[in-house]
Amino acid sequence: MLYINHLFFSVVLFVFSLLFFQFSIWKPENLIYLVVVLFFSVFPDFDSANAKFGRKIQFLKWFFKHRGILHSLFGMVFVLFVFYILILVLGVSGINNLLLFGCIGYLSHLIADCLTVRGCALFFPFSKFRLKGFIKTGSFLEYFLVSFFILLTIYFVFNK
Repeated sequence: MLYINHLFFSVVLFVFSLLFFQFSIWKPENLIYLVVVLFFSVFPDFDSANAKFGRKIQFLKWFFKHRGILHSLFGMVFVLFVFYILILVLGVSGINNLLLFGCIGYLSHLIADCLTVRGCALFFPFSKFRLKGFIKTGSFLEYFLVSFFILLTIYFVFNK
């Protein structure tokens, strides 16, 4: 899935998560949670040749193959654990919500990539089996589905 569509898809999951966990949608702290979701929704692609922020940390690409460990549940747990330690060291409050929304952002990326024809090896490094979908990256169908979910989200927000 393309970068921009990862961002849009994560916003959709973010809003539905707010509704599901019964958060008030219009609270100011939700902006912080949204930033966390957006960051983690694109983080797994930092090792991609096309990643904007990945170009700044080239040395890390030596350790990570694109759609490898960072596109797995194991990678997600590791990255969120590092995020958890960082939050503890910085003494930031609201750790549970920050981790929840970090997880939602990361999962949104994995789910979206599993819908593509390339898929993801969710259980890498333990299994190389790839869960694959039917959407070709950058296709009309990708844009159509993301647009549909955005419109559905807007409907739910204003008809709650």
